[in-house]
Amino acid sequence: MKRNKVLIRVDGNVETGLGHIYRGIALAEILSSEFNVTFLLRESSVYAPVKAGGFECVFIPDYIEKTSEPKWLSKKISEGCIVVLDGYDFDVNYQTEIKAHGIKLVFIDDLVKDKMYADLVINYSPDITPEDYKKADYTRFALGPDFMIMRKAFLKAALNKRDISEIDTAFVCFGGSDKYDLTTKIVKTVLDIPKLKKINVVLGASYAHTLIYNLQQGNPKIKIYRNVNFNSLIDVMKESNLGIVPASGILNETLAVGMPVVSGYYTEDQRLYSSVLEDMGIIYNVGDFLDVDSAEIKNAVKAIRNDFEYFLENQKTYITGNSAELILNEFRKIQ
Repeated sequence: MKRNKVLIRVDGNVETGLGHIYRGIALAEILSSEFNVTFLLRESSVYAPVKAGGFECVFIPDYIEKTSEPKWLSKKISEGCIVVLDGYDFDVNYQTEIKAHGIKLVFIDDLVKDKMYADLVINYSPDITPEDYKKADYTRFALGPDFMIMRKAFLKAALNKRDISEIDTAFVCFGGSDKYDLTTKIVKTVLDIPKLKKINVVLGASYAHTLIYNLQQGNPKIKIYRNVNFNSLIDVMKESNLGIVPASGILNETLAVGMPVVSGYYTEDQRLYSSVLEDMGIIYNVGDFLDVDSAEIKNAVKAIRNDFEYFLENQKTYITGNSAELILNEFRKIQ
């Protein structure tokens, strides 16, 4: 018999990206063996990935102001339900309003900037401790890579470390929407690297640009995959031996499968994460993808090709593949 319901409150669209939605799906997959999981999304959010994952959606009307959401939610939630918040708009006031209605709350955090009123805070960045937070007396923490939220197929892949002997096939992916079309920028650059024989390009469900298809014409090195399921995504990753991805969820998935990675950022949370992983010797960090030029990208690829064993060695203990049970256990504790 399953335990109480978990409501995962996320949003995502072409403008803001789909990262929180994809992370929510990964969490739902982990929890669904013991909890009844439902997603709460704004009507304007992209919901196709949630439906494809087999999860129920409840939509919040767009006319409801964010400040009024907790009251609206309190009327929809049964006793014992757990609400998970994952997004940058759920501030201190939102948290306190949720708690004022007697609702159990889990907060997935990346930024460590607000006081936490949730019953449980999950942040899997490797350099965070409870002392970094201001919190309510009852707040518990699940911190560090041991609590990495990731789909089970990737956790399974992390248990089977693979060997790489050469770097000749790049994997390029910039998320569900890639608002700035960084995909085309990167592919256009690495096309000029003779030692890269193939470039596997994965485009997300909300990718709306066209230049990458023009670039593909007459370039047999480029193989484009559009909106693939996660099993196919793993297969594409395993065909590749160099990742070029932002420091978001796709980076963690790339590291789980196992390959040296050139990474960077285009949002503030990605900037912080890429800096930490650079210090740990896990990625080659090129900085801001919006500003980095072709020469810097080419130099990064050259550097990582010359020293890829170093990065692979540092990756081995970062994602263990055991986080699903640890996360489940933290939700079991919520009463």
